[in-house]
Amino acid sequence: MPAGASHVAVFASPTAPEALERLIEGNARFVRGEAHVLADSPGPRAELVEGQRPWATILGCSDSRVPPELIFGAGFGDLFVIRIAGNLISPEVAGSLQYAATQLDTPLFVVLGHEGCGAVKATLAARRADDARRRRVRAGQRPRALPHTMSERRPAARPGSDR
Repeated sequence: MPAGASHVAVFASPTAPEALERLIEGNARFVRGEAHVLADSPGPRAELVEGQRPWATILGCSDSRVPPELIFGAGFGDLFVIRIAGNLISPEVAGSLQYAATQLDTPLFVVLGHEGCGAVKATLAARRADDARRRRVRAGQRPRALPHTMSERRPAARPGSDR
């Protein structure tokens, strides 16, 4: 960053294609082991006290192995991140996405998924167990126990898929 330039000024209002290019470039650095993370210094943080101007909104899984700021090489205030296990859409998540669009004017929205999501696997396992229980009941067998499911809200995934 040039002397005298501020973090906020450098990253002010890119277009959606420019924001996507920043994410792609940051991820390429991460993959090469050259991740660039903004230093934790008082200057950029002090500027963020006045307000935030993130250039991308990321809806991602809560999985601790996939921190958006690190895998995209983003700094404080660059990303508006919403994390929820399995990328479920609830009224709260929808409200956060609306806030990012209407109040923060982020130009880019990304749904960040990953392979082997434990929340999706657990939901699919519960769905399969529930389906098997229903088949036993229809066949006249008494169910041994009712399965506990993660939630009534389930991701839009089909049995047999781990994504």
